[in-house]
Amino acid sequence: TLDMPKANYVAPVSFDRTTDLRDVNLSNINIRGRDYSSGFIARGETLGITNINTSNVTVNATGNYVGGVIGYATYYWTTIVFNINATDMNVTSTGNYVGSVFGYGGAQNINVLRATVIGNSLVGGVAGQLHAGNGHHVIITDSTVTGKANDIGGVAGYAYNQQYNYVDNVKIYGIGNSSNNVGGIT
Repeated sequence: TLDMPKANYVAPVSFDRTTDLRDVNLSNINIRGRDYSSGFIARGETLGITNINTSNVTVNATGNYVGGVIGYATYYWTTIVFNINATDMNVTSTGNYVGSVFGYGGAQNINVLRATVIGNSLVGGVAGQLHAGNGHHVIITDSTVTGKANDIGGVAGYAYNQQYNYVDNVKIYGIGNSSNNVGGIT
């Protein structure tokens, strides 16, 4: 448990430039913070991550770039994340870029089961925003996504050039008076 409601970069790893992380298992994580809060890495650059398994993660924040696994993964050609399995994820923020796995980021082969995601704009069942071409083979099941403003989706609030994404039994709500761009995938 990390309970730091006035701090940014609240996560077990606040900033990471690691090029090779493998076989990470996380469970029973509770985080409370502001911008860049997450269940594993708050902000990552030039990441090379393979095989992350998370379960029972709760993140409550009052800022932007909030994710159940990674808050913000910088988009470089060297940032590669493969194989994320996330179960029982609860991610809530009053800000933007909110998702059960990424606030902003992308990966290939993502499976999410039972997620609840609540945010303002750019809110997604998997990511607030997925990198270009880095959100393939994404499955999200038995989840709820709620946004108060714009860009709310079952997989991502905003994404482009995505392939082979699957949404099953996901409820998506745009609850603002003028919520726009609310969709099943993005």
